Amino acid sequence: MMSGIGAIAKKAALACARRATELEAARRRANTARTAAKRAVALVRHGDAESAGGLISAAEKELEVLARLARTNPRLLAESFYREAVEEYVEAKALAAFVAQGRFVLPTGIIVDPEEMLGGLADATGELVRRAVTIAHESGALAELELYRAAAAALSHELAAVSEAGKLRQKHDEVERNLHRLEQLIYEIKGRGEE
Repeated sequence: MMSGIGAIAKKAALACARRATELEAARRRANTARTAAKRAVALVRHGDAESAGGLISAAEKELEVLARLARTNPRLLAESFYREAVEEYVEAKALAAFVAQGRFVLPTGIIVDPEEMLGGLADATGELVRRAVTIAHESGALAELELYRAAAAALSHELAAVSEAGKLRQKHDEVERNLHRLEQLIYEIKGRGEE
């Protein structure tokens, strides 16, 4: 009567080991994507869009593989390493598009939870502030800073509707602080007469 239990236990142990191996491989892919996206954000902030584009593409490829794996293992989507990588990727993609085109572009082809989408966009406003500080002394920067301010204000408005508590509330507060910093920079530039 107990003889079948040993075989079942062995199968379960093998399945657990296989899942652990798959999870570790997924973690490595997510970390690769997150690191590439973080580096891309820094490059965009410093004006190297071409190099940033290659890193964003590399991050996207890793996340596309993870999206395919998630079809057979949906629990992967709830893993913090996946969620963090996606949020960082959204930030990089949105920031690069905004600096190049003056508008946020949202990712396609990967699985993105709305919370990570909004979190990545919120983080992108922080990078817009950093970029604004970098370019504030340049001629004609005021128009670009006004565009950054408008984007932060629009995102703040959208987040206010969905951010009663938790992570999105924190992200809304960050966007509000970023909006305030942008407004201060614009005020300082106008005060110096560098319109």
